[in-house]
Amino acid sequence: HHIREYFGEEVGLYFYYLGYYTSWLVPAALVGIIVQICCITVAFSSKVSSDICAANYTMCPMCDACDVWYSSKMCLFSSIGVAFDNGYSIFFACFVSVWSVLYLEFWKRSCATLAAHWETHDFAPLEERPRPAYLAQCRETKKNPVTGVPEPHFPSDIQKSRRVMGAFILLFMVGLIFGLLFLVVVVRSLSSVWV
Repeated sequence: HHIREYFGEEVGLYFYYLGYYTSWLVPAALVGIIVQICCITVAFSSKVSSDICAANYTMCPMCDACDVWYSSKMCLFSSIGVAFDNGYSIFFACFVSVWSVLYLEFWKRSCATLAAHWETHDFAPLEERPRPAYLAQCRETKKNPVTGVPEPHFPSDIQKSRRVMGAFILLFMVGLIFGLLFLVVVVRSLSSVWV
């Protein structure tokens, strides 16, 4: 409340949110640590990974030019796979889903309580002035249909060209992500052949 009195409601709400979020992260972190400990214990006590590590079977070559390989070579990978793919991971995913819904609903309630306590139900922030870089590119003014006040107006042809450029950049980035995902799949499949 001292921050609100000194800096105002916006900064006070920001720091209140940081404290609220941090306090809600504590139970999620504790459950995450417990789940991680359980996952590591499962990895070391798993029958599947212990069988793979103990056995030294000769495996067939994965390609015509490859040599034979031994099953014990996959010991580390099987332990890591068991550590992440087990029931505890599924429990943690469900826990985080429920936690996030509860966090959001309780934040809405806390925010409404805070607004009532600070008497800021009808709080409207001060109107921000446009940036100078924006004003430099606005060559014309247009009457605002709501307020009736003339405002700087950005030319519609420049707006359209920037939106088209933004759409192309967005599509390029999405394509880049899918390309990198495809590359990861290819590299993993090739690395399993070379092991």
